[in-house]
Amino acid sequence: MASICLATAALTLFLARCLAGIGPVIDLGYNLQQAASITTLENTYDIYQFYDIRYAASTTGANRFKAPQAPSQNRTTIQRGGQHWACPQANQSWNVILEPFLQQYNFGRGKTVFERSDFPPALPPNTTIGARTTEDCLFLDLYVPKNVLDGMNSGRPGVPVLVQIVGGGYASGTKDLDPTGLFLRDREQRGDGLIVSLYLAVQWSKLTTHGQIVSINYRLGAFGFLAGNNFVRDGGVANAGLLDQRFALQWVQRHICKFGGDPKNVTVIGESAGGGSIMYQITAYGGARGSAPFQKALLQSPGVEPQKNDAQRNTDYANFLKLLGVSNLAQARELPFATVYAANVRQIYDAPYGHFVYGPVVVGTFAPDLPAKLLAKGKFHRGLDIMVGHNADEVRGCSYELMLSETVLTYKSKGISFTSPFIQNTASFKQDVASWLPARVATQNFLDFVADHMYPEVFDGSQGYTDQIGRTAKALTQVKVFNTTGNLRMQRDDVANERCNIWQRVI
Repeated sequence: MASICLATAALTLFLARCLAGIGPVIDLGYNLQQAASITTLENTYDIYQFYDIRYAASTTGANRFKAPQAPSQNRTTIQRGGQHWACPQANQSWNVILEPFLQQYNFGRGKTVFERSDFPPALPPNTTIGARTTEDCLFLDLYVPKNVLDGMNSGRPGVPVLVQIVGGGYASGTKDLDPTGLFLRDREQRGDGLIVSLYLAVQWSKLTTHGQIVSINYRLGAFGFLAGNNFVRDGGVANAGLLDQRFALQWVQRHICKFGGDPKNVTVIGESAGGGSIMYQITAYGGARGSAPFQKALLQSPGVEPQKNDAQRNTDYANFLKLLGVSNLAQARELPFATVYAANVRQIYDAPYGHFVYGPVVVGTFAPDLPAKLLAKGKFHRGLDIMVGHNADEVRGCSYELMLSETVLTYKSKGISFTSPFIQNTASFKQDVASWLPARVATQNFLDFVADHMYPEVFDGSQGYTDQIGRTAKALTQVKVFNTTGNLRMQRDDVANERCNIWQRVI
């Protein structure tokens, strides 16, 4: 690896001299990549911006719904990017309700009973494909301080690397990133590139010093997360979006040294679905198949949902084929992109409140179980430095500790972001809770137990809620908390401790 990077560094500098004035060119073996632009921060700090670096082959046609493949070789044209490609996006109709609901509800201090007429009408689904949107979307952006590339022949070691996995409910999100604040913070601390100074108690240490930033695209919605045994039988690959992420992280391991980065000092960072994705990357293959393609991780509000059973996944797949007007995956692969794009938009638009239709599934060797269960069994990649956190007023509920290796991370979470405003009685409470549970768990007897004993209809504050919406939010939080991290140790709250222990046993 070192000899390859030294040889590439020499070629890079040669090409840079030949193409003086338009930025460096990096030899990736399969293609030649040039910085799309250079930005000067505070008149002194130059950052090369490499946009739209292809890290995998096109996912169109025969590669649709398959695992990512290595890109084909193209060394005749220098790639400059700049189109800012995005994977196909989709949004839920309930998004239009979320903000006005939170404002009116005010965490139980405002309005607590809602009708659909209390909110603006949802616009119809937009199936127009944006200029940046493409099915062939497996690209990444890379931001490199000029002084890092200029110093590649100086013999100094590679700099640390920060890789962003974007969130968005596994249905939306792009690699767009403004790293200005991170780089300026680095300059304040007299670094050589990027500094992220993050500490937690006495056990935590600085995560990165002086480095580069990478942001990746991965397939979303039906394009990246169709699943079910019928889908697999038809030749589909489940968790394609997670496999895209892994492929990009492996690209970083192979190629980041050619930009002056250190592949042995890579930190991944992600929020919501991005954080949930990192949970799956930490527990990938149950911790087997070698070490993780990163060394450190920052997870903010990781989103991991309870698992549907295979019948539910097959129903999602059948509904998707129906929207496409075909009967099998082979026919779906032959359809024009616009048709598949529109079906994905329409299906996710109709998702129940708080849901996104698609996301990672427990299946096969990559995701043999929920991350929480794999963590509890010790089946995860070892030797990683990890920090996890949640926003206040996010998903209302527990204060708890997460045990990963020898690091103890304590954080709180609370909120109602994914709780429907239309919960008005115990019947609708049970219906909403059932929507978050695997079908094997959501039996009538168990839902009665949840409503009568775990979260009784008592609104005097003694149970941690004062209305039906708060009751549902409390239940939802403790379901999501287990699915996200597991191995909970509740603090000073015996009721919450008992509830979360029950979820841990049944999910």
